[in-house]
Amino acid sequence: MENKKILNKREFVGRTRLNFAMTADGKKLLIYNAGYEIEVYDAKTLALETTINLQGDTTSNLVVMPLK
Repeated sequence: MENKKILNKREFVGRTRLNFAMTADGKKLLIYNAGYEIEVYDAKTLALETTINLQGDTTSNLVVMPLK
């Protein structure tokens, strides 16, 4: 985000509706909304790292992640 340039891109299987966010430290990208899961991607490699099941619909920007 510092350079305001596209440095890398990758296609992924998306949802009909989705929200996109970045963690505060900029290291992870989050895909969520209209479902029970948050997909966590590495911001540098764009590789899917994990999927977090929230046990409830994520239809807002307020997300409380479960403890690991």
